[in-house]
Amino acid sequence: MIGRGNGFILFLLLFVSSLLGSIFFLFPFVPLAFFAPRAWRFVADRFIGYWLTFPAGILFFLFGLKVRVTGDLIRKNEPAVIIMNHRTRLDWMFFWNALYKMDPWLLTTEKISLKSDLKKIPGAGWAMGCGSYIFLNRNYGKDQRILETMIKYYKDSSYNYQLLLFPEGTDRGERATNLSHAYADDKGLPRYDYVLHPRTTGFGFILNEMQKRKYIKYVYDVTIAYPKGVVASEMELLKTGKIPEEAHFDVRRYSVEDVIGKEDTDCAKWLKERWSEKEERLKDFYENELKFKPSGGDSAIWPYCDLGIMAEPPVTKTTTAFEKIRGWVFVVCMLLSAFFGTIYILMPLMPLLFVRPRLYRKLVDRFVGFWVVLPSGLMEYAFGVKLLVRGQIVDRNKPALIIMNHRTRLDWLFFWNALFRMDPWLLTTEKISLKGMLKHVPGAGWAMASNCFIFLDRIFQKDGPRIETLVDYYSSLGFNYQLLLFPEGTDKCPIATANSKRFADRSGLVHYGYVLHPRVTGFTHIVQKMRECNYIDNIYDVTVGYPEEIVQSEVDLGVLGACPKKIVFDVRKIEMKDVPKDTDKLGEWLINLWEKKELKLEQFYDKPVDKRFFDPQPGDVEFKLTTQTFIIQVAIVSVWSVLLFVWMYIMFNYSYQFMLAFLTTAFFIGCQFLYGGLENLLAQQAKQPALAPYFGYETQKTS
Repeated sequence: MIGRGNGFILFLLLFVSSLLGSIFFLFPFVPLAFFAPRAWRFVADRFIGYWLTFPAGILFFLFGLKVRVTGDLIRKNEPAVIIMNHRTRLDWMFFWNALYKMDPWLLTTEKISLKSDLKKIPGAGWAMGCGSYIFLNRNYGKDQRILETMIKYYKDSSYNYQLLLFPEGTDRGERATNLSHAYADDKGLPRYDYVLHPRTTGFGFILNEMQKRKYIKYVYDVTIAYPKGVVASEMELLKTGKIPEEAHFDVRRYSVEDVIGKEDTDCAKWLKERWSEKEERLKDFYENELKFKPSGGDSAIWPYCDLGIMAEPPVTKTTTAFEKIRGWVFVVCMLLSAFFGTIYILMPLMPLLFVRPRLYRKLVDRFVGFWVVLPSGLMEYAFGVKLLVRGQIVDRNKPALIIMNHRTRLDWLFFWNALFRMDPWLLTTEKISLKGMLKHVPGAGWAMASNCFIFLDRIFQKDGPRIETLVDYYSSLGFNYQLLLFPEGTDKCPIATANSKRFADRSGLVHYGYVLHPRVTGFTHIVQKMRECNYIDNIYDVTVGYPEEIVQSEVDLGVLGACPKKIVFDVRKIEMKDVPKDTDKLGEWLINLWEKKELKLEQFYDKPVDKRFFDPQPGDVEFKLTTQTFIIQVAIVSVWSVLLFVWMYIMFNYSYQFMLAFLTTAFFIGCQFLYGGLENLLAQQAKQPALAPYFGYETQKTS
């Protein structure tokens, strides 16, 4: 998409969206900055981070920007300083795409030091001010006070941010290059052809100030290069409508103790050494292969280059225009239906939480379960997915744990189709353990929190207590749920596969080709907790395979419109009497089970594509859509589709609807800030002994 008008369209979209976003999303929450500053930071960081995906997405989808990131992963949970050479005035915008590749949540924790004039821009400048970006005057006396104030503010907020600095002070334009050469000649330093000589004073002050406040762990040295030409400024982009075809980033992580040193001059010396190395690396980049050799301790490429497993089908990367449109329509419909459903169904049910919480739980389970039929049904009608589900039925009347290999980030979505074939009511009793970031998705995330899914951060110190709290909550209600857990902790993407292999090397284990090594600690903890609550009758071991093609993530489903043509599930019921009670032996049991799963999948993928199914066992049942379940599925999908249009009509044609949407948004964001999510508020209500009889909670003892 190249044309002079494209630059104007880009800036118009960014201006209008940032202006309206500042007015309708940020401004209503500004009062929080005065009486609840931590809540304000929580809200503003997320709104701005979500908005940053908009320009990053435009650059990727419409302009075709290709971003390659190598080196160390920037960690969102640790305060840090990011330093980068400043080749053009647009480096920081392209860097958003790099951060999104590493971890989308970095867009909510990155802070940028910018020229003070930028905060005067209507909309964008206001948003950056709300985002607590640092605006500098290029006057050290003034900037010193600004930096002290902002670093103290970051520290006092209790949130961990990564501050992006450009030590060169400005981009490498012609005038700046000449000044840098003159400075080098005056100081007897070498002239640089690819970078400017860095300014060390401000960098040293920031690091020492953050170190004094114990608010820094790492310094990330980022090198940016453009192998196929540059666009020097915003004005050039506006006039020509062009952006660089590619942007390459290489990241090196350094411990702050290695940067500051013992002497006052050590920090400046370190920075000069890094810039000398950066000059050599860029020289090698431009004179040779136009690629960085991955550096840093992680030595990673984000995302990893993946050769795949020889027997596995390929991961889908290209689709037709029709399929892309289909994917976008599907995602928009799902997000809107979830958002409107939260406003018009879940929010009105909230009073029941404080009056009759068991009734609230029962109704929400059913409403969310009925909604789940919509995306799973469209998988079959719109995308043409074929399923083969074979094995033993999951009993919805008994509490259980379901464990499954995690080949893609969509396994849980396709598993809804499998459960619907077994028993449609399973969609109302299944609970899923998911990544914590998903609870923040407007509409869908709020619905999952209302349904009391377990959101995990993949840090056991945090996840352990959450698991205990929610298992206690499930068992106290008197309802039997089946909890879906992925013991591998994440999907088998190239990054996770490489990490699993490194873990195997360190631990002296074999390399798996079709699964990841399971995480034993979390699995044993949840099983033992469910046993303690007498809330587990069976474990269901589910193996999923994709005979023809693999669609790795929700991005591929939504953006590419890609979907696997066929999915095969094998379900095995394991009674608890056959599961070890000792924690260590339970961990060994899981490891042995995953060894068998690896062999099962190896045999599965060794077969010709048209014969890829799991070998049946005596007594197995093949679960298919009956005429009755098909009619139920069509009816529910139709009802939700009609409701979507009805709700859209109501939203834009009746008074106070936007106020209701605002109150719903404020309520769920407030729950996330105050309780860590609505699911924790629900569980906390059950922990209040004095009020438990009033709220109707009774501990259920299962046999």
